[in-house]
Amino acid sequence: MHEKNPPISVETPEHLSVKSQELWAIITAEKVTSPTRQALLLAALEARDRAEAARLAIAQQGMVNVTETTGAIHLNPLLKCERESKALFAKIWGQLGLDSPLGEQWSA
Repeated sequence: MHEKNPPISVETPEHLSVKSQELWAIITAEKVTSPTRQALLLAALEARDRAEAARLAIAQQGMVNVTETTGAIHLNPLLKCERESKALFAKIWGQLGLDSPLGEQWSA
């Protein structure tokens, strides 16, 4: 009979936000133990942090920019970054088979 390899202990990546570090600690202890799945989880949490940073910048800068020369109104380019980062997070989260995208976790 073959024994399963014990989970590999990996330290929490320091560059993640505090909330993402908490998620990392909980999820790697319970559900994501292989190095491949941990790499996917890291990518998901980095995308989550990127989306949150974009959201905060948008809140500060506003959703639109007005050009000085023509007065044309343009959407803040960070809206695209936020949308794409959230989509990447949700995609990887689903690939990992984790329950929900933890909607309450989007806010810091």
